[in-house]
Amino acid sequence: MRVRKAKLMRKRSIGKGEAQTLLPDLKRVLVLQSITMVMLLLVIAIWLVVRVGDATQSATVWSSLGATFYGAMLALTGTILSARSVMRGFGQGSDQTGGFAMVSIYAGLLNKLVIVGGGIAFGLIYLGFQPIYVVTGYMVVQISGAGVLIRRSPRSDER
Repeated sequence: MRVRKAKLMRKRSIGKGEAQTLLPDLKRVLVLQSITMVMLLLVIAIWLVVRVGDATQSATVWSSLGATFYGAMLALTGTILSARSVMRGFGQGSDQTGGFAMVSIYAGLLNKLVIVGGGIAFGLIYLGFQPIYVVTGYMVVQISGAGVLIRRSPRSDER
């Protein structure tokens, strides 16, 4: 029974070589998120210029675009931090058990939570950004990256 379980665990394990296969997916996610960020900035710029209507309040337009860009960059930073912790988890786990180390993945996600949450708080409190633009930039860019990962899920590969 133990031999069978060990063979099954070896089949499911992911080593360092397989962690490298995550790099193309990471590049796709980052490219898609970057394109989404640029498109979102263009849409918000057009909407703000139409709404404001004159150049005397252009500071409002630039402040709102800055807040949206800030939120989008926090989403890109979160994606990079998550990918780094997953890669580190694959590398550490393959040396020990043939799988991946969950401790480094959880630590990386905790770092992401602190950095992104702290970044949003910093932007709202110290930089004085409007919350709707920071959160919109973060959420739209973060959700766009999830589209690549959902299409790549094992369930969609089995069909």
